[in-house]
Amino acid sequence: MASASLSVQILVLLAAYLIGSVSFGVVVSKLMGLADPHTYGSATWRHQCAAHRQQEGGAVHAAG
Repeated sequence: MASASLSVQILVLLAAYLIGSVSFGVVVSKLMGLADPHTYGSATWRHQCAAHRQQEGGAVHAAG
């Protein structure tokens, strides 16, 4: 009986990890028929600014 309980706990833990790794913004965008949020937003803006600074001869720092 203890091994069955451990198996259930491991499955619940694995399911919780997988559900938690799903991006909520991507799911909502797909359900509403919107564009993928990875294609716009602050990350895109940050890369554009970095490219602009590089063209001006400034230093480019990697954003994490």
